[in-house]
Amino acid sequence: MKNLRMIMNAFVLIVCSYLFWETFQFNTNFNAQGLGPAFFPRATLLCIAFLNIVEIVSAFKSKQPQEQHSIMSKQLLLFITAILCFVGLFNSLPFLLVAIVTLFLMSLILKLKLVSSLVFSVTISLAVYLIFTQGFNIIL
Repeated sequence: MKNLRMIMNAFVLIVCSYLFWETFQFNTNFNAQGLGPAFFPRATLLCIAFLNIVEIVSAFKSKQPQEQHSIMSKQLLLFITAILCFVGLFNSLPFLLVAIVTLFLMSLILKLKLVSSLVFSVTISLAVYLIFTQGFNIIL
């Protein structure tokens, strides 16, 4: 499991590096002032890369018992399946429906309480939907 964590984090770090390099391809107007369109993707990618480096270091130093690995592997597999289903259904079903169901399933995977999982899923999905549709004028 330790090797799997390090391999996955190294893969994410490579993807972050590639995407960071791609942000230099954005068209920018040299006369315009401000942060530009590449600032937020770069900042986000740097945060993800930093957290991955921290995770690699913690994975290198960790000494977890073996019986936890099968439980963690099962949860990780279920999480990845839920995310892939979310991505696959994103364009075919309404965002709110897919987001609420996905967040609810992820909460159940983590074995959180049923009512709090449902409230969390609906609240976060509605907040993201309203921020994008009303705030940014982006239809999800």
